[in-house]
Amino acid sequence: MFPESDTTVSGTSISKDRRLLESILNFFIEEELVATSNIMSAIVRLTELDFGPDAGDDGGNQSLLQIFRRHHEMLFLNQGNEFLAVKDYNNAIKAYTNAIKYQSRNATVFYNRGLAYFNLQNYESCIDDAESTINANPNFAPAFILAGDARMQLRLYLDASHFYDQALQLVPGEPTYKQKLDQALNNFEMY
Repeated sequence: MFPESDTTVSGTSISKDRRLLESILNFFIEEELVATSNIMSAIVRLTELDFGPDAGDDGGNQSLLQIFRRHHEMLFLNQGNEFLAVKDYNNAIKAYTNAIKYQSRNATVFYNRGLAYFNLQNYESCIDDAESTINANPNFAPAFILAGDARMQLRLYLDASHFYDQALQLVPGEPTYKQKLDQALNNFEMY
C-alpha cells in the first residue's frame, strides 16, 4: 500500500511507520470499528504527520495523509449538514470548522458554515465564509447572494448591491437576484 523508503522522520524509518499505519488501518477496516472519540483523536494525530515531499508520490496514488484528510473532511461536512438541517447552527459551525481543518478549499464547507453564521446573526463571519466560497468557486452565484444578504443586514447596501450584481451576471434574469439588487439600491438611495 505504501512505497518503501529509508528516509527518516524524527529518527524513525518511514517504511516502518507506514507499515504500522497500514496495519492499524487494516485492523479498523477488518473489524469494522466505528470511529470513537479515541480513534478519531488518533486519526487526527496521524493526519498531522508529515512524511516528507515524496509521500504518496508514487504514480498518482494518494498518500495515507490525503486519504485520511479527505475522509474526515467528508465526515465533518456530513455531520455539519445534519446539524444545519435541524437548525443546530452552533454545532454545524463546529463540524464545518473541523472539516476546514482537513480541506481548506472546499467551497461547500465554507458556504454552509456561512449559512449557519447568517442564521446566528454573525454577519461578519458569514461574509468571511461567503468570500472564501467565492475564492474557491467564483461561479457559485448563491455565495454572492449570501455575501449580499449579510451586507444588507449590516446596512452596507451599496456593497450588497455589488454582490447581487455579480450573482446576476452569473445567472442572468434570475428574478430573486434582481429583486435583491433593486432592494439594495433602493435602501442605499434612502439611507
